Amino acid sequence: MAYLDNTGLNYFYSKLKAKFAPISHSHSTLITVTLTVSGWLSYNQTVTVNGVTPSNLVTVSVNDNTNGIVCIAQASNKLTFSCDTVPTANVTVNVAILS
Repeated sequence: MAYLDNTGLNYFYSKLKAKFAPISHSHSTLITVTLTVSGWLSYNQTVTVNGVTPSNLVTVSVNDNTNGIVCIAQASNKLTFSCDTVPTANVTVNVAILS
């Protein structure tokens, strides 16, 4: 039986790393949610977004942000938004969840 020397072991390790994603590797999930006109309560609205956890990285993009809408909190399967002025029409928000 043959053994690998340091050169062979380093070569094997580099090939192995190239085949598998590192531990820090992540995928994102893109979800579109609608903030409804009737859903605003005291300038806040909480919506269900499956896949959100209290600790994962979430980025949001508001398609028409003339009302100053921002995401202010996240919890299990929920995001809470706040606005400067309540929209007079539903607003579409794209949510990217990194897991």
